[in-house]
Amino acid sequence: MLMPEWYMAKHPTRPYPLIEQIMALLVLAVILLYTYGLFVRLPYLGFEWDSATGRVRRPFVTAELQAADQILQIGPVAVADFQADLRRTVLENVQPGEIIPFVVQRDGQTFTLQWVIPGFNRAEFYDRLFTQGWLALLFWASGQTTLLLLRPRDTRWHLLMAFNFVTALWLGASAVSRWHLWDSALVLRAVMWLWIPIYWHLHWVFPKPLGRMPTLAWRLIYLAALALAGAEWLQLTPKSFYALGFLLALVGTLGLLLAHSVRQPDQRRNTGLLFTAGVLALVPPALLSLIYVLLNISSRVAAFAFLFFPILPLGYFYAAYRRQLGGLELRANRLISVYLFLLLLSLLFAILVPAVDAALAFPGEGPIIAFGVATLAVILALFGFAPFQNFIEHRLLHISLPPARLIETYTARITTSLDLPSLIRLLTHEVLPSLLVRQSALLHFETPGRAAALYQSGVDDKDLPTERDSSALLAEAGRYRLPSATTGEPQPCPWVRLALPLRLGGQPIGLWLLGRRDPDDFYSQEEIPLFQTLANQTAMALNNTLQTERLRALYRANIDQAEAERTHLARELHDDVLNRLAALTMGADSNAFSPKFYEEHAAIIARIRQTIGGLRPASLDLGLRPALEQLADTVADRAGDSLKVRVDLPPSDVRYDPRAEQHLFRVAQEACENVRLHARAHTLCIQGWLDERDVDLTFEDDGQGFALDKPAGLSSQLAHLTGQKHFGLAGMVERAALIGAELSIDAAPGRGTRVRVHWSPNSQSNQ
Repeated sequence: MLMPEWYMAKHPTRPYPLIEQIMALLVLAVILLYTYGLFVRLPYLGFEWDSATGRVRRPFVTAELQAADQILQIGPVAVADFQADLRRTVLENVQPGEIIPFVVQRDGQTFTLQWVIPGFNRAEFYDRLFTQGWLALLFWASGQTTLLLLRPRDTRWHLLMAFNFVTALWLGASAVSRWHLWDSALVLRAVMWLWIPIYWHLHWVFPKPLGRMPTLAWRLIYLAALALAGAEWLQLTPKSFYALGFLLALVGTLGLLLAHSVRQPDQRRNTGLLFTAGVLALVPPALLSLIYVLLNISSRVAAFAFLFFPILPLGYFYAAYRRQLGGLELRANRLISVYLFLLLLSLLFAILVPAVDAALAFPGEGPIIAFGVATLAVILALFGFAPFQNFIEHRLLHISLPPARLIETYTARITTSLDLPSLIRLLTHEVLPSLLVRQSALLHFETPGRAAALYQSGVDDKDLPTERDSSALLAEAGRYRLPSATTGEPQPCPWVRLALPLRLGGQPIGLWLLGRRDPDDFYSQEEIPLFQTLANQTAMALNNTLQTERLRALYRANIDQAEAERTHLARELHDDVLNRLAALTMGADSNAFSPKFYEEHAAIIARIRQTIGGLRPASLDLGLRPALEQLADTVADRAGDSLKVRVDLPPSDVRYDPRAEQHLFRVAQEACENVRLHARAHTLCIQGWLDERDVDLTFEDDGQGFALDKPAGLSSQLAHLTGQKHFGLAGMVERAALIGAELSIDAAPGRGTRVRVHWSPNSQSNQ
């Protein structure tokens, strides 16, 4: 079934290969054969037993056999011989009414029981109906759907089919394996070894390859699995050795999912979905099976655990096929929440009811337990479903903002997103993912007829509209655009499914283009007003943001002008004033001026030099690291013995953009001056690093600290800091923002203050 990659590369459009069709039909034939054997060929004995131990679990028709009886022999076949030879069968051809001698051990006594085969009985039929066998058809259907509908037909396609088909074989054989019917026990064990290469290989390449594994390595893994499967078929391995195959397949799968999550952050949505599906599919059955053994509950209750099994193929199919589920994605999301909630609720009661029933023993306990269970179910449904649904949609399906409150939430959030990166992040990381939109672009009309892309997601530069395309898209704005393949007519920007104008005062200021969308790239007529409302809100937010950007540009220009004036003033003080002061005493008689004059003269020179250092430290010309060392010395000198300044920065001669160095130095200068003037600290520590990739500086003191809230958004932070008269901190935040640096301030009364600034030379704002 697993075609080599070179073959798929040469035949990418070949019709369904015959071998896949034959394999699918063979798997279905085996499943149907074992299903026929379960309901028709196997005799209805009138009791349920565990062939691995020989113990009777539950009689169905009479009390001659009791629960926990040990069956030692059935007719001429000893149970020990039956257990030792997985090809040996018992009672395969007996007829209803036939008498079979059973050797039974009960309470340490052994006796022979003449057992009359009762034939078909409803209790035993229902017991067989509530088994895992029917799930084999579900996995087969998932594999067949993958064969027919999923594309492209690559290695992942083959492995996903194989994953479903081998699991279907295992489930089909497990339904009759305890009877050894038609070598079902051997099929079950052999298939379990085939799990290892298929499960490992699938989770190596799905949802996205972890890397390139040598072909020889995979061949060796497959050959080893085939050899172990053959050994199981020949009964050359220990009896329970096949459980090792199950453990290796499970541990390897979980390890690979974890590797995907760590190495491929962009795939965490899919890997999280697959991991959750695996946990929900495997843990509840294991838990109920344990309770089944410990409390001896009805096999029908234990069989309920298999209702969790469909989560596994559905989870994989949903992850691979989320874009082709028809028009039911939002309904499917709600259905997933309802399905999981009902399953978990039923699991709770499947555990709770037998436990309570075993603990209570008084007349009339049944109705009381039933009433309590019903009351608890109503309470959990009323108060538990909404939080559960929010959790599933947010954590599992990654719907960040609930669609029902999207407009309200978005309106509130844009008031704190007055810088363009924050607005774009809000749109691309929260709003559009919540609406399942995977492809979009936001254009701004800088001048009539000229558009600039503010962001693009899932779209290449060549796919952005030209000036003529923008006019054509504006003419189609607000209407769903059918694909070119459907209309048969060429159209500009064929990836665009919905174009929304951004208008302000009746004039278009931009265009919001929406393309690929889960599940089927469709935007219904009922949904378009929601998107248009979001576009209107975005237009206002964009206008405010651009005005803020213009003000920030003016502020940046003022800052640059002020820095230039500082540099000019420092140069004038150094080259002119200091020289004139020095010339004042040159050539004069030593007795021409009083000692007081010389003292004041030296103090003035020292003060001017200090002022020059504050205006533009000469060490900054040598680099940021020397400038920070000089800053630490200056602050320590001005503070005297009241403040100890420690610098813990590794040596660095890296130079950065002069403008960035200037702003970083001013942030450091303000942080140190705040400590000297206001913190009442004993120690100030400057630590971090300066290398080619980034600058990370931390200024931490042990002073009195202060109360500081941390509102979200640059504009809110600045308004909050200036409102509390923290003008120096506001200036630090602004300077950091000007070069795209991240600045955080942690402070609390009595706990000191910690200021951290992190900047990368590749920061977009610095380009």
